Amino acid sequence: MPKVKADKCDIYYEVHGDKKDVLVLGHGGSGNTLSWFPNVPGLLEQYRVILFDHRGYHRSPCPAEDVHVKYFANDLFAIMDQEKIERAAIAGHALGAWTALDAGRNAQRVWASVLSASAGGVIPPGISQAFKTGPGRHVGTVTLRPFVVAPSFVEKRPDMMFLAAQIARLNDSPPDPNKIMLDPAIAVKPESLKGYKTPTLVIAGEESQIIPHADLKAAAALIPGSEFYVMPGVGHSPAWENPALYNQVVLDFLARHRPR
Repeated sequence: MPKVKADKCDIYYEVHGDKKDVLVLGHGGSGNTLSWFPNVPGLLEQYRVILFDHRGYHRSPCPAEDVHVKYFANDLFAIMDQEKIERAAIAGHALGAWTALDAGRNAQRVWASVLSASAGGVIPPGISQAFKTGPGRHVGTVTLRPFVVAPSFVEKRPDMMFLAAQIARLNDSPPDPNKIMLDPAIAVKPESLKGYKTPTLVIAGEESQIIPHADLKAAAALIPGSEFYVMPGVGHSPAWENPALYNQVVLDFLARHRPR
């Protein structure tokens, strides 16, 4: 699989399918390209799908000091440039939502963005508090794992819980999420999104134990023109917990905004 030379880091990526329209998937803070295996087959019916390891994850090793969200969008554009892709849609989960929102600022390159379990760095007081006092305070530790899904999922799908843990282990030296996501100094200020025009969907899990969906809705309201959807029966990992429904929600949204 190819790599692309980005700023201070080589980014690993995969291209699946041969459709003209492209959908890029950006994984969350404990995942990598493998996190999307339940979703890719269903998405390939309509899109060429690009997966990549964010810098510092699995097959995109990078010095710790160069792992930061400020590089993520340009890493994505470097992949698109190498593959000669002018425009694409992007769906990003949690950490990947930062990539999706930041890349969405460039409407010439990104025609739609989907954010799940995060508002891509838009952090109103409710979300900040959730990370300080709720299960989100365990971000970056294995004790977080049972909280990233709906409570019933842990008992119903021990196979998927085990697999998620094994995928996370492939990130030999995972970056500190508090440095790359929760630093107040890099939070996206709503005024910086003035003029933002890319169609954007924010997906929340109805049973999220990390960010209550009401707080995520408040954050989504600060993204100009965004839409908001609460996925029933899932927690902080909508694409992992119910891939069929996640795919359908994403495909329906993209169908309404797909360039002619």
